[in-house]
Amino acid sequence: MKKTYYESLYVVDIDVLEGNEEIAEGFVFQGSKNWDLYFLEAIPILEPELLKNVSLWEFDEKSEFKNNLQNNHIIDYSIEHVHELNKYFILVANGKD
Repeated sequence: MKKTYYESLYVVDIDVLEGNEEIAEGFVFQGSKNWDLYFLEAIPILEPELLKNVSLWEFDEKSEFKNNLQNNHIIDYSIEHVHELNKYFILVANGKD
């Protein structure tokens, strides 16, 4: 498992991004829970929500990913990245295990 810590990430609902795909720089992750998008930088015209002190956990193995889905601090997860990157991701609050 690889962990990447972020002091802050900005959350945008996917519906808000429609028609504005070219401004999607700084994209980090898209969740499977409700399709929210997470960015490094705020995109003011998209009215993002700020998340502080989070970490993105990256897994190669589905079993390890599933075992970690029980964590109480989960904000979102992605099974969609398996098809593109052969990876599973979990976004965790407080950057803690």
